[in-house]
Amino acid sequence: MSAATPVRRAPGGVVGRRRGSRGARAALAASAGVALAVVACVEIQTAPGGIASIGLGALPPSIVAGDVLRDTLGREVRLRAVAYDGSGTAVEGATFRYAALPAAGRDTVRVPVAVVVDSVTGAVRAIAPRPATSARVGARLGDRLQILDTLAVVLRPTRLRRAERVPAEMTLRYLCTDTSRLVVADTALGNATPALAALLTADSAAAGDTAAVPVPSSYVQYRIVAPTAVPTGISPYGDRRPAFYLTGSNSDRPLAFDTTGATGETATRLRVLPSLLPRAAAPDEVSVRIEATARGGERPLADTVRFTVRLVRRPPTNGSCP
Repeated sequence: MSAATPVRRAPGGVVGRRRGSRGARAALAASAGVALAVVACVEIQTAPGGIASIGLGALPPSIVAGDVLRDTLGREVRLRAVAYDGSGTAVEGATFRYAALPAAGRDTVRVPVAVVVDSVTGAVRAIAPRPATSARVGARLGDRLQILDTLAVVLRPTRLRRAERVPAEMTLRYLCTDTSRLVVADTALGNATPALAALLTADSAAAGDTAAVPVPSSYVQYRIVAPTAVPTGISPYGDRRPAFYLTGSNSDRPLAFDTTGATGETATRLRVLPSLLPRAAAPDEVSVRIEATARGGERPLADTVRFTVRLVRRPPTNGSCP
C-alpha cells in the first residue's frame, strides 16, 4: 500500500484490518482504566525486515479542543503503533513516525490540520478554536506502511441534562421466565428499558452566541446507585453477570460508560436478567446516576442526571412465575 493512500475505514470506526474489536467505543470504557489494545492493522504483501503489517492502538473517540487526548480517567493517551511479522507476532524495535493529516473535505483549506502530533512520542493536542469537527492521525513505518484513524474534535462539555422526551421515572414490566439473549425494549413486556438518554452540551464558541452546542463522541458514565448489592449468576450467554445492568442499544453486555452520538445524546438502557433475580425479595426499584467530566476526566460537571426504574415482574401468558 502506498504511504499516500488512505486506509479504508471498517464498520465500527476502525481503520484497515482489525485485531480484536474496538466495539462501540463505549466498550473500551466498560471498565475505567482498561488498557488500550492494538485493534487496527494494515497489511501489504512484502516489507523489509520481515514486517508484514502494522497496528495502531485503540484511541478514545474524541479530543477536547485545546486539550491533549485522554482516556476515561483523564490520563493522557498517545498514539502507539506495533509492527507484526507474517505470523502475527509483534516485531520489536520498529521505528514509527506519527503525524496529523487533513480530515478529507473538512479542514484542508483554512485549517491544514485540526490537531498537532509529536512525530516521535505520538502525543496529540487539539488546536482551538478551529472550525474542523474531526481530525485524522496516523503512524508510518518507513515509506511503505501507514495506518490512519479519525478523532472527533469537540468543545469542552459544560452541561449534562436528561433528554426532554425521557421521563425521570419509568416502569419496566419484565417476564419472569425470560431467558432471551436479545435486548427487548420499548414493548409492553420487555427485558430492558427505553434509552435512559442524557444530553451532553457545551457553550458555543461563537462570540455572542449563548446557544448550547451538542458534544458528540464523548464518554458519559452510568452507575447503578441503588440497590447497592446486585445479585449475580450465570447468564443465558453462559458467563457470570449481574441480575440487572446497564447496556448499549446494539449489544448486550454490561457497560459503565456510553458514548454520545451526533446529537450529544446517550442511549444506555437498564437490562434485567430475570433468571438471576431472587424468587423472594427481588428489588422493585433501581436508581441510576449519570455523570460526565468537563475535560478528559479532570473535573466532573456539576450536573448529574438520575433515573428511577420500577421493576414489575410479570408472568408469561397462561403461566405463572416459578
